[in-house]
Amino acid sequence: MEKPLDRHLEELMSTPGVTGVVCADTKGLCLAAKGVGERASSGLFSSIAQQAAQLHPDSKTSPVVCLETDQSMILLKNHNSVTTAIHKTLS
Repeated sequence: MEKPLDRHLEELMSTPGVTGVVCADTKGLCLAAKGVGERASSGLFSSIAQQAAQLHPDSKTSPVVCLETDQSMILLKNHNSVTTAIHKTLS
């Protein structure tokens, strides 16, 4: 799982505006992190994504959660039991 996950992180980090990525499992354990993403935040990211999914329990796909400030945003999405948090700068 590590090599595909590392490739995924590298691909995301090469996207314009992305400054960090954190991946966590369903228990909040940090699986990988690159850039400005804080490993210690992985549990919080996982929890937020799981709580958001409970808002629409009949949906076949998990929601994307956007946490936005005046300078940046964090996009959260759970897929295949992995929550990905993408840190982006606003342009």
